Amino acid sequence: MVPPAAAAPGPGAAWAARFTPLHLAYALVLGGLFLYFNYLPLFHTDLWGHVAFGEWILEHQALPTEDPWQPLAEGMPLVDSAWLGQVVLAITHKLAGAAGLTVLFAMLMAAAYGLLARAFVLRSGYTWLGLLGVGLVVIIGWSRLMTLRPEVLGSICFAAVLWLAVVIDRSLQRGEEAAAAGERPAAWLGGDLGPRQSTAPGGIPLWTWVLLPLVMMLWANLHGSFVCGLAMLVCLAGGQIVESAWQRRSLWGVLADSRVRQTILLAELSAAATLVNPYGMDLWIEVLRFSANENLRDITEWYPLVLASPTGAQFALAWLAAVILARLSPLRIQVWEVLAWLLFSFLVATSLRMVGWFSMAASLVLIRHLGGTIRGLAGRHPLKKDATAAGTPLAAPARGSAGAQDASAGASPGEPAQLAALAGRLAAYRSEGDSAAGGTAIAAARGPAPAQNSSDSPSSGARPSAQDTASANVSESGSTLPVLAARGHWYWCAATLFVLWVVFALSDLSRPILGGTPRSEQRLYSRQTPLELTRWLHANPPQGQVFNPQWWGDWLAYRGPAGMKLFATTHVHLIPPRVYRDYTRIASVREGWEEALARYRVTTVIVDKELMQSLLAAMRQRSGWGLRYEDGQAAVFIRQGPGTSVPANAAASNRPEQRGAAEPGRGTAAESHVSAADQSGGAAGR
Repeated sequence: MVPPAAAAPGPGAAWAARFTPLHLAYALVLGGLFLYFNYLPLFHTDLWGHVAFGEWILEHQALPTEDPWQPLAEGMPLVDSAWLGQVVLAITHKLAGAAGLTVLFAMLMAAAYGLLARAFVLRSGYTWLGLLGVGLVVIIGWSRLMTLRPEVLGSICFAAVLWLAVVIDRSLQRGEEAAAAGERPAAWLGGDLGPRQSTAPGGIPLWTWVLLPLVMMLWANLHGSFVCGLAMLVCLAGGQIVESAWQRRSLWGVLADSRVRQTILLAELSAAATLVNPYGMDLWIEVLRFSANENLRDITEWYPLVLASPTGAQFALAWLAAVILARLSPLRIQVWEVLAWLLFSFLVATSLRMVGWFSMAASLVLIRHLGGTIRGLAGRHPLKKDATAAGTPLAAPARGSAGAQDASAGASPGEPAQLAALAGRLAAYRSEGDSAAGGTAIAAARGPAPAQNSSDSPSSGARPSAQDTASANVSESGSTLPVLAARGHWYWCAATLFVLWVVFALSDLSRPILGGTPRSEQRLYSRQTPLELTRWLHANPPQGQVFNPQWWGDWLAYRGPAGMKLFATTHVHLIPPRVYRDYTRIASVREGWEEALARYRVTTVIVDKELMQSLLAAMRQRSGWGLRYEDGQAAVFIRQGPGTSVPANAAASNRPEQRGAAEPGRGTAAESHVSAADQSGGAAGR
């Protein structure tokens, strides 16, 4: 009987006492990443194209069939695979402006890392390895973390798919072990289990059958990268098929394997869910053939991987770590891990833009075997078949006292009798609740009440020692021993909440509530954004066809003068191949560049002085063109001669203090990343 002095604290105090230093560490890491992405300047390329497309969709209540901002791409059909993501960006920009986009970016990235951390914890068995896994994702995929685009929405969906894949794989492993032990399988609607523990035949939770197709349906409308999620599910199902074939050596045995049937069915349901989009099967066709567009060959992010580069070095180090861990880890290497690793490695080798997806899939594999290696080196029992993660309240939340398990019935024949007695002591201590001084939570497996005493152990009422706790923390798959979670205290709760408050107060999210001076344009936009050029163009709208750097095309279409006839935007896959070849010819000043300018009747040439130095020098030497504007970033040349219409105010002073500042206009195109493929630069993507 519990003495009055040892009575358990109230629900609020018990909740606060469950916080540990790891909660604070997660708040610091995820909060720090949130602030970093919040203050990352908005990039000047495809972001504004997506915002403009979203506004066009909202205004017309329809999807565009052609690019509205590239007159030279007229007649080229458009399958807008990111339409929902563009609408999200447009609504955010309309409600909260550019600062709202930075907050959205930060929230999406923090949520994606949170989901990945949860998957890493489940995969490794160590809560602190979730933080290390997040660090691996950041390091390997750093080059894809510099701009907000619908791909970010795809990243959070991929993180959700990886987490669900881990849950499914763990459930299948537990179902296999339960079948081997002769236990009755759970009923479809949960049987005698609680509603939160309901599973389908074979052990997969029912909620995953609903959530996974919903995530894939949403992803297919947010961004064309949904095929990466389908590829991961195919790897999961393919791994089950190969392992079942190896074990059963029979085609009929494979077909009768519930693991195989369920993973295939989940992949099929997810694939069917992606067809719930405005284009149906045409979306699949467009996404699969997109990378074959010849216009993408000049774009850096579509280049194949070069090992003698920062990204190549990170990729090589990931492979080296995988080889070392495969040698050291006592865990069995799963086939679906190998399939996923090889598939995403191949994708990175063919296109640099796939490194973000590789970083998440590869980290999931590395963290699992790192956890197993740590357990093996520490002399602890390694995780077998992805056993329940243990070690902290984040990984093993405490359950009700009715869930204590009979240690004597669950311990394997080879385990010492002391462990069985210790399980009873732990369960008895757990039944008293968390003491005010200790603040310790105990997570125990379900089952009947444990035995209270053992002839070779101390009294069941004695508080278990730290050594006893370490001995009981076996964490083997299907283990019947309770797991003592890490010690917590209310002051860790206070510190964690304080960190979260500081993150909120320092971010743009707090400005509507706490006030403060908004960030200036120079801090809100990337330094490559042509702000001064845009102001001059508003005061001096160009007439006729304009030749422009395509990486500025989205910004100029959205923020430049209305009706501006741009040569190219980052939607380069919609430009006819001959037109794009002429674009690169002019930008690189190759043979026939002047004839190309005349053929398209270009009257205004905008030059990026940093990335188009050859064109800048050539334009200065041509007598038929006059320099009308120049600053440290851009120069504008206007054609001179008979029949050329030049605005009367086109020769306005180039000094910034004398240039007028007009209100931004409308217009843009779609997705990309700046490139230095040649002197013309480049950007593109989907």
